This record gives sequence, C-alpha cells and structure tokens, in this order.
Amino acid sequence: NATFPATVAGDPNRAAFTFYGSETPGTNWDCGQGTDCGHGANFTGVWYLYVATTFDGGATWTTQNVTPGDPVQRGGICQSGTCRNLLDFYDATVDKEGRILIGYEDGCISAACINGGANDFTAKGVIARQSGGMRMFAAFDPAIPTVPGAPKATGTANQDGTATLNWSAPDNGGSAVTAYNIYRSIKGGPFTLIATVPVTNYTDASFATKDVYHVTAINQAGEGPYCPDVAPVRGVTQTPCVLPGVLAINDLNPDGTDNDGGANTPPDPRVNVRQLFLAEPDFGRDSNGNTIEKLVFTMQLAPSSASSAPASSQWYIVWARQGSDPSDPNDSHFDRMWIGMKSDATGALSFQYGKFGVPLDATNPDPNANTPVTFGNADSGTYDIASGVVTITISNSKPRSIDGGASKYVANTSLGAINVRTYLARPDAGQKSQNNASDITGNGAYTLVGNAFCYVNRLPVASLSASPTQGSAPLTVSFNGSGSTDADGSVVSYTFSFGDGSADVTQSSPTIQHTYNNAGDYFATLTVKDNTGASSSNIASVEIKAIAAPDLIVSALTASNNQARQGDKVTFTATIKNQGQASAAASKTEFLLDGATVLGLIDTPALAPGGSATVTVNWLTASAKKGQHTIKATADKTNVVAESNEANNTKTITVSIQGNKT
Repeated sequence: NATFPATVAGDPNRAAFTFYGSETPGTNWDCGQGTDCGHGANFTGVWYLYVATTFDGGATWTTQNVTPGDPVQRGGICQSGTCRNLLDFYDATVDKEGRILIGYEDGCISAACINGGANDFTAKGVIARQSGGMRMFAAFDPAIPTVPGAPKATGTANQDGTATLNWSAPDNGGSAVTAYNIYRSIKGGPFTLIATVPVTNYTDASFATKDVYHVTAINQAGEGPYCPDVAPVRGVTQTPCVLPGVLAINDLNPDGTDNDGGANTPPDPRVNVRQLFLAEPDFGRDSNGNTIEKLVFTMQLAPSSASSAPASSQWYIVWARQGSDPSDPNDSHFDRMWIGMKSDATGALSFQYGKFGVPLDATNPDPNANTPVTFGNADSGTYDIASGVVTITISNSKPRSIDGGASKYVANTSLGAINVRTYLARPDAGQKSQNNASDITGNGAYTLVGNAFCYVNRLPVASLSASPTQGSAPLTVSFNGSGSTDADGSVVSYTFSFGDGSADVTQSSPTIQHTYNNAGDYFATLTVKDNTGASSSNIASVEIKAIAAPDLIVSALTASNNQARQGDKVTFTATIKNQGQASAAASKTEFLLDGATVLGLIDTPALAPGGSATVTVNWLTASAKKGQHTIKATADKTNVVAESNEANNTKTITVSIQGNKT
C-alpha cells in the first residue's frame, strides 16, 4: 500500500517518487481509530517513508525505506476523525544541487510506538534530506564510491575513569563502511590515532580530563571527514530504555580488532559476533493497565555484502537459568536458557528460544549436554545483513514459563554467564559446544531493570465529532468528544475551541452545544488532558460550515379596527422582515381567517438582509359572525425562499365583530 505520493524531477530522465508505504495489503488502509471508513476493519499495517528514484527515464527504479525501524504511523492513515493527524501535509522538492527533500508529518514518535506499541497520532513536522548518491541534477553527482560522511559522535565520561564514544553510521558514500578511526587530543595537543573499530562505539580506558576526540569512517574509497571535537561529559553512557540498550558482551580487543582465534575464528562475517546489547524499552501497558514486559537482544555481527543469511546456520545467546521447570521431567538436564536465530536450508530465518543442556562431563556424559531444545518462537526478530545487526524481542512470560515462573525475569534479577555462540552451515540438531563453534564470546552479564523503569506516560488522544456539520446560520451544533482515549489512564478534561472567536470552554463532560450566529467556515477543535495532567498528542478538529441564508418573519401584524361591526371593512397590514444573512427572493404572504378562509395570497417583494416590506389585505365583514376571529399572516407561504429557519414565519392577531352595522 502507498499513499500521499509526491514526485519531483530534475534533469531529463531523472525523477523521484516519494510516498508513505506499508507492506501490509488491504483496501482498508485508510481505516483507523476514530474513523468508521465503512469498508473494513481498522488497518493493522505499519507505515514508513519511502523514496523511489530513476535515472534512466523510468526503465529502472530503486526504492528505499527512508525511516527503517522508525515508522511514521501504525494503523490506518485516514482523512477524518482521530487518525487524521495531518499526514497528508506532505511534499517533495529538491535543493539547488538536486538533493531530494521530503517534508512530512511523523505520527509515531514515542519510544513505545517505535518499539511496537500503540500509535501516537502526532503530527510532528520533519524534513528528510538526501545525503548521498546521484542527484536530480547530473552536474552535482558525486563520484561514486566516495569517502563516507562524518559520523556525529557523543561522548560520556564514566565513573570508572573511562570515556565512551557513541555515533550513528554516516552516509556510506556508495560503498559499505568497513571501520571507524578514533583520534584523541590530549590537553590541546595534536590528534593521534588510538583505535580502529568496526562498530559504532568505543571506550577509551586511558581517558583524562580535557581529552577530546574525532571519529572518521572508512570505506573502499578512503577515510571521510570528522565532525567538531567531541568532549566527553559526565552522564549515563547507556540506558536499557533506548535501543540497542546496555552492552553486555564486547568481543573486540581494545584496538577494535576481533577478539577471535584458533578453532573459534569465524570463517564468514555473518557468524562473527562482535557485541551484544540488552534493552527493556517502553512497550506501554496492556488493556488491564499492566506494564508490557519484553526483553530486546541486539547482536552486532560483522557487516556483510552477501545477499542473504547463510543456510543451515545458528546463532545462540546463552545464559544461566534463573529457576526451574517442575512440569518438565528432563528439566535437571538443562542449566542454561537460550534465545537465537536459525536459518534453514534455503536461508530463511526463524527466531526461537528454549533450554540449553548442561556442560559435557566426560566422566558422566549427559545425553542433553550442550544441546539446545526449542520451546517456542520469540515475539519477533530481524537481521540486517549489510549492517550486521540482529534484533530479537521476546516477552518475559516466555522464559518464565519454563524457568521459574512469575518471580523470575523481573527487576534486579540477572542474566548471568551470558555468551553468544554461532555455527556456520551446521545441522540444527546436536550439541552446540564451544569447541565446535564458528565463533564464541566470553561471558557477560545483564541485570534487569524491568520495563516499568523505562515507562513513559502515554499522551491521551483527542477525538471529536459534530452534528450537524453544515447548515444555515445561525447554526447550533452538538459536539461530542467521548471517542477520546487514554491508553494508560483516563481523560479528565475536554477543551473545546469553536473557531469563531468565542472563548474556549474547558469542562469534564465530553459533550457540548454551540451556536454559530454568523455564516462562515469554522474549524472546531478539541484537546484533552489525562489524569496526570498531560495534554493530548493531537488536536482533533471538525470543519463546520454555517451558510448564509435569508430568514423571513412577520415582525408585525395589525388591524385597522379591532372592534369592527358587521359590514365594516377591516384592513390587515403585515410587516415582513428578512432577519437572515442573505437576500430573500420575492415571495407571497398569506392571510388566513379562522384557520380556514384565505383572505389573500399577497405578493411580497425581494428583501435584502435586514430589509422589511408591508403587505395588506381587506376583509369585508358583512357576512361575518359576531364574536372573536383570528387572523394569521404567513410569510413565504409557497416556500419559494430557502430559509435558515422555516418555523418562524407566522404571526396571529384577534379581532372582534360587534353586531350589525346601522
């Protein structure tokens, strides 16, 4: 599915097609929270920003996901109700050197949404700018491959006297980044190379106050530039709340080379383990208000130019068990747990977890020694071969079910003696010990903090409906904000802004009425607050159209004689006024006697807004009975004028006939 496309072209045969895209099919792509689209259930897909480019007149196209791992929306992208969060405010252009720029709105900005939780329905304005590759204007095409861009690094001075640098991968210049150089300046001296590493972090054990650093990237074209000096500051180096999390295993030497050797020297970069991180980011709360508990394992393998994962291979993350499983009669044969990635004979990947057999004892061999047994699938997993990043997510309830129950895998418990071992082109069955591993790391550890530690309050989401949304002024509209939601609490206040200059109204009730006295187009909006005082992440809006229309009334009705005698002529005069906001065409005014006899249907001239006219009719009373008689005048009796109020067109008076005239 693709929506809100925007295109831009440059030189002949060069163009870019940009769009929000989802790999989830279905014609219900525009169905989402707050909108009953009428043609399907709410869409469950995930949307990213994409750009497709052609440099040969459309014969071939290259399509890129511009926001991998960071969706712009979860669920439907619709154009009304709650889920219309301005994602259609979207455009693509180029700068003066032909780089593509995309202006768009991001509807998923919280860690919980990015990690797989509910959508935020935000409308954060973002500009994405092309950093490398061919341009829309050929005169500015860079030489490809060229050196990489400059890594933007940050530095933290740790309590143990070391300094840790972290950076994100820069534009690769058209060739994969193979390493990063770390340069250090001591107390204002010259910068000297202190390490070359293949990953995007480095810890300097020789750090001293006032030391500053440069980081550069290297590819086949050479070494790229660096950003301004990085001066480490005191703070938290890593947090389990933000991916990739906390470094649990580092299989690199201090100089950045691989800490491998002997039989465990990996023969393929795809089984070369360099680092392991663990995280417990914010996944939100479930429908019962309980914190969603999940662990995220991120393995950093060596990058590879291969097109797929190696076939029939395994990657195991192994740690010491926290408990036992009384339901399993063979439980005593397993002293470790594992989670990992496997490939079948075609290279297709699966992500699983289970128990790992006790170490081999040559004097008393156990049939399950060093043997992993699968108990189920992890929640999800991905492997980006080019970067070497493997991410596996698992709900804490899964290891608990086979390793000690609810009291395990909670805050302040540990994944101890954790290591990673890989096996290239090996049968899935059988022992997975150290001596036959393609690569194996030393042991590390991770202490759980619990996802509640990383929890961030969810902002409420405002939803607004109105009825009617169109009509003649003055127009009274009923507004309803009861569709507003709060994922982890309750909505406690509603602030309605009617868009006509009247004061905002804040109240605890989700419903309110408002009258638009003047014609015009108005945008009524609603913001809400939850029980923590946080305001909604969005502003819900409804367009109201109050249409200018005439409104004819009988402003006055008089009789020339209210006490006439039989035979008198009585003249009735009606004043017809247009109190509406648009001109009224010519019409007819009816005078009705006693609800039955029409005394006259009198032509009434066209009236401008605020204008009035008088019409008269005569009643000859010779045959009238003595007593009280009612006369009703009705403006626009034949309904030729479309009015803002069709129910206020009449006026009635009473006259008395006294007896025969003498």
